[in-house]
Amino acid sequence: MWDDSTTTLTALAEILEEFIERWEACDGVTPPTLSGLVPGQGEARRITLIELIKIDLEYRWLKHNFPRKMEEYISDFPELHEDGLPIDLLYEEFHIRRQSGLNVDPEEFLVRFPEQASELARLLGISSSHHSTSLGRGLKPRQLPEFRPGQQIDEFDLLAFLGKGAFAQVFLARQRSMQRLVALKVSADYGTEPQTLAQLDHDHIVRVYDVRSVPEKKVQLLYMQYLPGGTLQGAIEVLKQTPEEDRTGRVLLRGVDRSLDARGETAVDSPNRRQFAAASWSETVCAIGAKLARALDYAHRHGVLHRDVKPANVLLTADAVPKLADFNISFSSEVIGATPEAFFGGSLAYMSPEQLEAFSPAHPRTPDSLDGRADLYSLGILLWELLTGRRPFHDHPFRGDWTKTLEAMLSERNLGVTTDMRSQLRKFPPGLLRVLTRCLAPQRADRWQTGDELARQLELCARPDAETLLYPTYDSPRVRMRRWAVPLVIAFAMLPNLLATVFNITYNFLAMIQQGDEKRKAAFNIAVGSLNTFVYPLGLGILGWLAWTVVRGIKLLKRGDPVANDLQAQLRARALKLGHAAAVIGSVLWCISGVIFPVIIHMLDPRESPPYLHYLASLVLCGLIAAAYPFYIITIFGVRVLYPGLKPAESGWSSDVSTNEQVSRMSVYYLLMAAAVPLLAVATLAVGMAVEGKADRYKAISLSVLGVGGFVGVLLLYPVFRLLQRELETLHRVSSTDAQET
Repeated sequence: MWDDSTTTLTALAEILEEFIERWEACDGVTPPTLSGLVPGQGEARRITLIELIKIDLEYRWLKHNFPRKMEEYISDFPELHEDGLPIDLLYEEFHIRRQSGLNVDPEEFLVRFPEQASELARLLGISSSHHSTSLGRGLKPRQLPEFRPGQQIDEFDLLAFLGKGAFAQVFLARQRSMQRLVALKVSADYGTEPQTLAQLDHDHIVRVYDVRSVPEKKVQLLYMQYLPGGTLQGAIEVLKQTPEEDRTGRVLLRGVDRSLDARGETAVDSPNRRQFAAASWSETVCAIGAKLARALDYAHRHGVLHRDVKPANVLLTADAVPKLADFNISFSSEVIGATPEAFFGGSLAYMSPEQLEAFSPAHPRTPDSLDGRADLYSLGILLWELLTGRRPFHDHPFRGDWTKTLEAMLSERNLGVTTDMRSQLRKFPPGLLRVLTRCLAPQRADRWQTGDELARQLELCARPDAETLLYPTYDSPRVRMRRWAVPLVIAFAMLPNLLATVFNITYNFLAMIQQGDEKRKAAFNIAVGSLNTFVYPLGLGILGWLAWTVVRGIKLLKRGDPVANDLQAQLRARALKLGHAAAVIGSVLWCISGVIFPVIIHMLDPRESPPYLHYLASLVLCGLIAAAYPFYIITIFGVRVLYPGLKPAESGWSSDVSTNEQVSRMSVYYLLMAAAVPLLAVATLAVGMAVEGKADRYKAISLSVLGVGGFVGVLLLYPVFRLLQRELETLHRVSSTDAQET
């Protein structure tokens, strides 16, 4: 019963309750003794003895007139001096005697216990207020009679024993009035669990039907949804017996089926079971974790902290749906009269650093300082254990006094996830390590801040393509490219336009100007130079500014500066549509140039009108090149480099659904536009031959080069088109899922 910290805590609570019951039954003449309650040997004996003495001190000095000092306990139990006399016992005696009305001088304790003088001086000089170091504070006598299957309580027939904890017994029972099976929790008639659970109505929290009191038996009956699939603890036991290469979602189903067999029930095929049967183990863990995270998020938004998240408190339905249970030590801000200090419990192995501090007798942190992030830390440990079969942190045996044990646990947790711990997850998708590492961050501000945020991250981990796309590693080239994003976007837009410009100048010069005189050539060169000097800075300046606004938003979010959700959504849309913006800017400027270019030539050389239609057609054709190719290059850059830097914190990606759909449609249009370039080149050549009877040699060469180059370009562009479609489909699945959940 004392194998690890979790079971030790449960067994300790039972012993302390029994001793409290003995004191409550005291006749005022003969005080109860510690004999028979302290385990025979080992660290379990020491920790139990220390906590029993604290309770004994309280009852002797504050409730009965049986005063006793620490030297008398040392005389009865010399082992207290082994590894040093526990400082919290001396601290407890000092404050309890003061509470009893005595004027106790701290110097007395420094003289009585010189070996602890320096530590006592520090503790006793902190404050005159008493922060009890007893783990039994808040406990009440159980006064809980034993019940067995076959008996009846109120209108419930007890059918089978399901489990027992420090505070209650749980039975499978039949409720006569409703003719239904329920899980019946029988506990002492105190506590606020029923009121806490009555507030919660969620698919992944065990549904409580009602609660009633049985005054003649001094018990409280809490009856709730009966879940025959066992607990996640059972699934972990099956996992430990399964070779790593055979671990899939079927492990979870085997754990459920084992529980069903023990209860004489059989599994029924369902979509949920089929889904788990086909899933990998990491996908299974992510799915369970996301459901539990959303359940905690729901509870937290209703003012309820669980404070004991562990595998044994996650029940499973017959088709393996997880449901969070056992809010016995939860704290609800909505229940009148409930205070955090009123609840004893929690499982040490799953506690966050701040919960261990609040639990530590010597630490000033109080339970009311805890918030939902402590539950998310515990969930992180649970998921780590479910993933690997072992918890990330060691199970510390009790060494010395209670304070030292908690200090050792705190020291380990405050290191965060170490290199050795990371190696445990090397065979799983890298996103899981990132998510669980943040769950187990020592500081609350560094963790996931809400259960909903954690759930979305786990859902991404179940989709490796989305995880890889949206969460590149910090040393990834995609992340490093962000610092050069503006010049890169300008370069991506400029290169196809320069190629189109070279073709346009060469084609028009050879076709229209080469045979002209020097004045016409000079007019052509001046028109080309003046137009490009104006158009290029204008187009690239506008595009560079759009890219800069996106990069600036990424930097603000990276620094932690507040950025409104609406603005984040606008910047994400801009990152996705940056390629479209480059295409539109380029096309518009090419078309405008097609009108202005011959006008400038005519103004410089008015002897004859230039072929306006020819120039317009040639520049529009170049505009198609300037639209299609920059669109794909810059859109890929926006999706893979810029968009992941604008991850939302609260609103999710739901607002990006329509943008993803628009860009996906645009990618088809731009592919058709690119394919139109060689077709138009061939068509232009064919029309020229039909009209003139023969093809101009220079025109033919230029248009042939354009046709062949355009055809090769489309062949090269098609794989990029397919890649972009896959990336956009990944984003669409993420944003669509968020939209459905919202």
